[in-house]
Amino acid sequence: MSTRFQIKQLLSDSVVYGLTGMLNRFITMFFVPVYSRILMPADYGVMNLINIIFMAVTIIVVCGFDGATMRWYYDEKEEQKQNACFASWFWFQLMSVLLLSVVVYFCIPVFTNLVFDTDVRILFLIQIANLFFSILPLILQIYFRAKRNPKQYLRVALSNTVMSIGFTILFL
Repeated sequence: MSTRFQIKQLLSDSVVYGLTGMLNRFITMFFVPVYSRILMPADYGVMNLINIIFMAVTIIVVCGFDGATMRWYYDEKEEQKQNACFASWFWFQLMSVLLLSVVVYFCIPVFTNLVFDTDVRILFLIQIANLFFSILPLILQIYFRAKRNPKQYLRVALSNTVMSIGFTILFL
């Protein structure tokens, strides 16, 4: 491959993958004023505390294996071994999400008694469901990115964004 082709491919990849990430962050930023208008400060604080807990859980679930999977994927030359690499990661991610979801589910009373003044079980249950359903698009996005299929990547990323907006509006 020529250097010119590689630079062109890098720029097109950066546009596709970078803009979708920026779009998600912009939409998240757009909802902050909506939250501050609709929610009381205490409710907004509870929501943020629960989000922080689940950000930590997400970090534990992903463990950087998304990047490691991409690296191992490109190290393998045979498609069968590449698919095995992704299959291993898929099952690990799925099992770790299920395991941590169960752990968080049983820790809800502890979090509720230690941190929150009100009963926030339903918010934890919504976040557990969100954790499970957000890991699946992540897996698909990394798969399509590795396969260099930007159209499928965009479909998954935009579908995930639209669903996030829909659920945000639904649960407000």
